[in-house]
Amino acid sequence: MNPGNFDSMEFIVSGGQKSIAVGTNHGVYRSVLGSSLGSWSQVGTGLPNARLFRLRYDAASGLLVAATLGRGAWEFMPGVAPTPTASATATATATATATATATATDTATATATETATATETATATATATATDTPTATPTPGGGKGRISVSPNKQLSLKAHPNATASASVTISNVGSGPLFVTVTSPHHNPPLSETGGGGPFLVPLGGPSRKVIITYSPIKKGKTNESISITSDDPTQHKAIKLKIKATAK
Repeated sequence: MNPGNFDSMEFIVSGGQKSIAVGTNHGVYRSVLGSSLGSWSQVGTGLPNARLFRLRYDAASGLLVAATLGRGAWEFMPGVAPTPTASATATATATATATATATATDTATATATETATATETATATATATATDTPTATPTPGGGKGRISVSPNKQLSLKAHPNATASASVTISNVGSGPLFVTVTSPHHNPPLSETGGGGPFLVPLGGPSRKVIITYSPIKKGKTNESISITSDDPTQHKAIKLKIKATAK
């Protein structure tokens, strides 16, 4: 299945499986990274016939959110995608023929002649063919990138009500190849929002690093506790990196 043109892309890690989802004008499609990349399957049903201009995946809840142009946002639980298996065909042909002829003659001279002929031919042919041809397409980052996040535990923001404060998260590549990264936006929006650098992106070998800007715009006093998920194709990171955000307005 070919998803055609797409406007949005998201990196998904579910059950140890890594895949890419793309948003098109006629649905969300997904392809598993590795040998089956390029084989697409549709995710979810019932989407309106509208342009999907943004996808966001939250590794903590397993939800994939698809934002349409003028038709609202839709949620899916993509789970683990099925892996394409080898196809096998078998044909069998069997043919059997048998012929028997018997002739008997009895005369007064007691002379008897009997002739019998039997011919049997059997032919059987069976052919089985199994084909499993992997697609030799590399993962977006190649699996050689290594992620480094700063700060890697907590991001603190303080602002007065009706004011704005911003802080950045720096994502670097310390590996030997490019690094494919996806950053989820804060759920509490407002007062927290990702205002720059988020979404799927590639950090090249040798840099530059990527800065993701988190903005805090409170309208009243209080505290907001939040977290964002950072996923990548770094094979040494088996789970999403959870960065806590503590925002205070006073």
